[in-house]
Amino acid sequence: KSLVCSYSLETFLDKNHKLAFPMISLSDIPVADIKEYMSQYGSYLIGFSREWVIKNGFNPVWYCEKDNLALREHRKQLYQTINQRKNANLNITILALHYGAYIKDIEGPLYVKSKDITYSNYRFYDEREYRYIPDFNYLLQNNIKPALLEKEYDEYKKTNGNGLIKHSVPFTLDDIKILIVKTDKQATELKELIKGKNHSIHIFSHKEIKQSIIGVEHQLITEKK
Repeated sequence: KSLVCSYSLETFLDKNHKLAFPMISLSDIPVADIKEYMSQYGSYLIGFSREWVIKNGFNPVWYCEKDNLALREHRKQLYQTINQRKNANLNITILALHYGAYIKDIEGPLYVKSKDITYSNYRFYDEREYRYIPDFNYLLQNNIKPALLEKEYDEYKKTNGNGLIKHSVPFTLDDIKILIVKTDKQATELKELIKGKNHSIHIFSHKEIKQSIIGVEHQLITEKK
């Protein structure tokens, strides 16, 4: 079992200047605050142990306001280097790529495919994102581009069917601490499936999270006679 790295297209300067970096993205959201996110990226959530996350090199992203002068200058220079294929010091370029892959705007537009809606000013900062970014020297040695322009990203997905690359981070069931599924029936079935297998995984349905942990949606709706 493993999490596979995939190119993620990030708005770099504005909507016309985007770069895709290979990464695995997680969120450090407390269970008590998770209500808004249970259906944001799908109805099923996996919670890994913090020890596994840190051991495997995940780190929090560096949130920054768009108007930060240092951020804009860094992004401008890096985008130009990649777009124009400038001859640049490889070590400096790789360092700039690592910085670029970890920096994220505090807020901006977000399209949510599961809901088919776009938030114009989604607050990314609230997600407390952690990223795993592969070593870019390793990627270059294996002929994997550490960053793609938007056009290259679209072509890559069209050719490969997705944005995945041949690099992953392994995990075991012991690394999982919580599973959240959509229905009570699914939660019951999963509990039976792992029963007696000596795994300390806590399994909840959406309703259990909302009612027993967050403390909302206790109301019962009955039809009028």
